[in-house]
Amino acid sequence: MFIAFSYSGLVVKQALVRAKSHEKHSDLSKYIEGIIFLDTPHRGSDVTRRGQIAAKALRIIGSNPYIFEGF
Repeated sequence: MFIAFSYSGLVVKQALVRAKSHEKHSDLSKYIEGIIFLDTPHRGSDVTRRGQIAAKALRIIGSNPYIFEGF
């Protein structure tokens, strides 16, 4: 059983996706009883969107900000 809050839910989800693609851990899902996601931003968040807007504005004035696009 996993209980994940906020961005840790994204970490749990990505770990399970990666485990499924590895031969050694591909059957991991049959050992998981359930996952509870609490306030996990599966589709992004307002904070992320504001950061992307700020990065675009910085590019316009000649800066080169790094943006992590996520999983």
